[in-house]
Amino acid sequence: MQMLYRLSREDLIKIIVQVYAGKMPSKSDCGQCLAHPKCSYPRRSSCFGCEWFIPQYFILIEAKYEIERLIKSIKECEYSTLIDRDTGYILHLLDIIEQAVEYFGEEYVAQFMDLPALETELEKIAHLISPEKI
Repeated sequence: MQMLYRLSREDLIKIIVQVYAGKMPSKSDCGQCLAHPKCSYPRRSSCFGCEWFIPQYFILIEAKYEIERLIKSIKECEYSTLIDRDTGYILHLLDIIEQAVEYFGEEYVAQFMDLPALETELEKIAHLISPEKI
């Protein structure tokens, strides 16, 4: 973090763009490296545990847990405004998941979440969601 704090805004943006474009590969296929090409641990065979390693598909794992939290919130909520807010968040996360399925394939995304179970849970709260929000 100290290295990132010392960077100029332009350099920081450049690094972030390179990470998201996949131009800072790590030794592990499932992530990117902020220190690329100057590896801090050249003798390691894996990047897991390195402070410079950024897991590339972390958002899918987080999306799963966030959708589960939002479904629970909608089930327990008494206020339509909060249900509408949480519905918007769920729709945004579902869009991210849909894009991941289009780009990586359903089989790959299924490694991070049980898509049929997610669909079943969403069907259980469908009656609580305002049709205008969908």
